[in-house]
Amino acid sequence: MTQPDELDRAERDAEAEAESAADSATDRQALIDNDEVDDGLSTNDYSLAFTPRNVAVGLAIVAGLVAFAARRRRRGRTERKDD
Repeated sequence: MTQPDELDRAERDAEAEAESAADSATDRQALIDNDEVDDGLSTNDYSLAFTPRNVAVGLAIVAGLVAFAARRRRRGRTERKDD
């Protein structure tokens, strides 16, 4: 091959890569515009979701449900024995 041919080929390859990158950026922007990109949760999202107050409230709810279930189960046993 001669140098002009190599130069032409390199230019075509560079143009093809630039066009591919532009298409990829356009596709990504279309997904972003349509809210179809799932980037997952960021560190900031986790820090807001798991604050000490939210964890305490969640544990209190779970403890309340367990206490309610235990009380109901105990009451069911005592009522049957009384009959």
